[in-house]
Amino acid sequence: MTIETITTLKIIADEGKVFKRIFDNQLCGSVIHLGYTYYIGGRLLDEPFLEKPEYFTEIDDPSLINKKE
Repeated sequence: MTIETITTLKIIADEGKVFKRIFDNQLCGSVIHLGYTYYIGGRLLDEPFLEKPEYFTEIDDPSLINKKE
């Protein structure tokens, strides 16, 4: 029997912000559970890629821009 312990990371954007993946500019929402990704830019990767917080940037939430109050 093999037992593996897996540690995951969760990153949370500041209020009014969302994350955008730097590699392909994909909007990812305000909360991301990081792990392995199998696609970047809509293309299947040869090997799964372990994402890290530094691969994302926070931007203003586009759904809030020009929103009438």
